[in-house]
Amino acid sequence: MSNLIFKQPFSSISLTQIIHILFSSYFSKQELNDMTNKTKYDLFALSKELEIDIEDMVEIFSVYFIEVNELILNLRYLYQKKDWIKFKKINHNIKGISSNLRVNDIHEIALRLDNLVEIGFYDDIDNSITELDKISKQSQIEINEIFIQNGLKV
Repeated sequence: MSNLIFKQPFSSISLTQIIHILFSSYFSKQELNDMTNKTKYDLFALSKELEIDIEDMVEIFSVYFIEVNELILNLRYLYQKKDWIKFKKINHNIKGISSNLRVNDIHEIALRLDNLVEIGFYDDIDNSITELDKISKQSQIEINEIFIQNGLKV
């Protein structure tokens, strides 16, 4: 088991809180910026760096994808409502947790969405949300496959 002690039951902690706890405990902002991936999803290196058992990483990624998929639905709704302030907040959450968990393909699309809103290219946002949804589902499949190939139950 991990050496982290949570004050709340794991299931009642939001993914954003988990990421904040994990990363603020172990890394400075500069250290996070200096980290690079050797593979697309280097889950075992991330597990080692955070000093979290790989079995716990399975649960973290499970919660991550549930939350990200819900946030993508919210992005679509906010896009339709043209509520750019809330849109940017939701997208910021996707961008942040994806970066922290090194799901770089999702982070890159969220970054693109940020830029599109900033410069007012609203017509391109719908396609980027669709791409984000597609990449999120594909990333989930690929990450789960890594866990399964290593004998972990997802």
